[in-house]
Amino acid sequence: MELYNLKDDPQEYTNLAGKPTFKTQLGKMKQFLAEARKAAGGLNRSVPSSD
Repeated sequence: MELYNLKDDPQEYTNLAGKPTFKTQLGKMKQFLAEARKAAGGLNRSVPSSD
């Protein structure tokens, strides 16, 4: 997964997904994505870990 601060980095040069500061937020986003996929009847694969 990728995570960017679009306010400070609108060109998306710095992927924040690997930074420990954003680990909790990234986990929440992965969970939301998994639930949305399930609700939509779409892909049921897991989201790869960035660890």
